[in-house]
Amino acid sequence: MFEVARKEWGIHVHNPVRDIKLPANGKTRDPFLLPIVQLALETAMRQGELVRLRWKHIDLKRRIAYLPDTKNGESRTVPLSSTAIKVLLALPRGIHVQVFPVTTEAVKRAYITGHKDLRMLKRYTHLRAEDLARKLG
Repeated sequence: MFEVARKEWGIHVHNPVRDIKLPANGKTRDPFLLPIVQLALETAMRQGELVRLRWKHIDLKRRIAYLPDTKNGESRTVPLSSTAIKVLLALPRGIHVQVFPVTTEAVKRAYITGHKDLRMLKRYTHLRAEDLARKLG
C-alpha cells in the first residue's frame, strides 16, 4: 500500500514495512519427496523402511540395502536396481545418518495435500476413477 501510494500516486510517505527483516526460510523437506518415491518404486520398500533407512546399511558395491527394522519385526535385504543406485548417489550425504532426514508424518502430509486424512480430501475432490484414468493417459 505504501509503495503504491509513493510510486503511483506521488504521495511521499515512508514505508515502515520495507525496513523489516524477513526471517530466513526454514529447512525444506520437499526435495526428499521425489527420491523417496523413486526409491519406493524401485525397491518396493515401505514408507517406514525408507524413512528409517541408514547410510551404514547401504552397500552400493553389492547393490543391497539391509533393513534391520521392518514392519513384521524381521530384518531383510533389498536388492538395489541401477535406478535405485542413481537415486541414492544423487542424495546429499552430509552429517545425517538417515538417508532421508524426514519423518513418516512429513511424507504422509506431502501426499494428502494438507488435509488431516484422506476422508477429508474426498469431501472436496469427488474424484471418479474413470476421470482420473483418462487424465493419466
